[in-house]
Amino acid sequence: MFEEFDRQLKLQAIKRSLKKVAPPQFPYADSNDYYVSHLNNKADARIFLIDTITKDSLLGRLWNGECFDINADIPLKSLQLWELEITRFYGYSQTKCQGVWDFWLTELTFAPQRSWIKGRLTQSYYNARTRFRHERVDVLRKLVQLHLQHAQTQNALLTTPEPKSIIQLLSDFYGNRIYAHPQLDEVSARFRLVIESLAASGDLKKANLHEFQLEPQALETISSYEQDERRHRDSVRQNKRLFWITVIIAIATALQAYSAFFSES
Repeated sequence: MFEEFDRQLKLQAIKRSLKKVAPPQFPYADSNDYYVSHLNNKADARIFLIDTITKDSLLGRLWNGECFDINADIPLKSLQLWELEITRFYGYSQTKCQGVWDFWLTELTFAPQRSWIKGRLTQSYYNARTRFRHERVDVLRKLVQLHLQHAQTQNALLTTPEPKSIIQLLSDFYGNRIYAHPQLDEVSARFRLVIESLAASGDLKKANLHEFQLEPQALETISSYEQDERRHRDSVRQNKRLFWITVIIAIATALQAYSAFFSES
């Protein structure tokens, strides 16, 4: 009895997910509302992407190790042999449900919608507080920092910077929420100019039209900038000292003249 109940739950979950099937490709957008449904067979490690349902079976494609392109069907009566996995794309959020019970719990508690509301609030805060830094050295520092973080997870001494697309660089610098920002086009265009400028100066290597790779020259550029910054700060501090010394001397001179004037009187 329990197996039949579990099978019916799976069947209803699949029918629900097939009402909003995700297209093969779709943009990262706030209007997204899709499902992607898989069946996993632990016995033989098969993965089945569900495309549609008929009266007696599920139609879809099996994973070949690289993509889903092996047409297949699964009888509805054998659903209990498969584990259901459904991914819900709602707005910018993605919720993966492992198993039928996880799916229905997610749906009944409106987890994707709650995540969407939280995301909208977070996005509003991000839009309000984000300061668009386009200084070359800011970008360069971030890229060096990300490379060092990545190297720590590998064999650090043998890890060299990998080429990254301009889209990945923008995401690394601002985070994925930049794609929902109202000033995205302006920011993207200016960021591209900064990256091209860094490539022209030898701090980045242009691997191809849209990919760039961090170069060792970046460390020298950052070091030189930091030295100039220190000199500038030292110069500002020195000028402030000279200013106050001048003020003190002027006050002392005025007091001395004032005292001399009244002593003569």
